[in-house]
Amino acid sequence: MIAVSLLSPEYQQSFAALLVGFALSEAWRAPAAIMVRDVSPARLGSTASAIHLCFRNLIGGLGPLGARLCRGHGLVSIMTPSPLWCAAI
Repeated sequence: MIAVSLLSPEYQQSFAALLVGFALSEAWRAPAAIMVRDVSPARLGSTASAIHLCFRNLIGGLGPLGARLCRGHGLVSIMTPSPLWCAAI
């Protein structure tokens, strides 16, 4: 969806693609956090949730660093592989 947003000719189409993409990306976060808590032992549920959030945020923080390393290549060439970074999370 990010690639569609970047390559769309009008900003309205770009916002619509981002809205769909962000809605889909948010749809899996709560079920994933609940699943981590459910599969962990009862006394370690909070710890497992905290570790899950920590890793998710650490991996998510690599996106801006990766974009910084790609400086000078243009916005489209930097943002087009972004779905791959999101898939790593």
